[in-house]
Amino acid sequence: MLNSAIEQIREVIMVTNDIRNTKDPFGLLYVNSAFETFVGQARDKWLGRNPYHLIHGRIPTRHYRQLLVGFLSHQKNSRENRI
Repeated sequence: MLNSAIEQIREVIMVTNDIRNTKDPFGLLYVNSAFETFVGQARDKWLGRNPYHLIHGRIPTRHYRQLLVGFLSHQKNSRENRI
């Protein structure tokens, strides 16, 4: 039921691993269907990959840095920081 609700959201949702507590490289664990529309590619291609390559050039670097700081500090991102 939760997955169904998330898939209906029109905004891009990306879930990443916690880079502070793992030796694994920073990467996407889950993306919703809006992600595929935004990127124009299948989500399977991007799972496990660093989202920087998706975001670079689409939003200002300062906004990406704010997102990364949010990831590191477990903060929820405000609307203006969303992609």
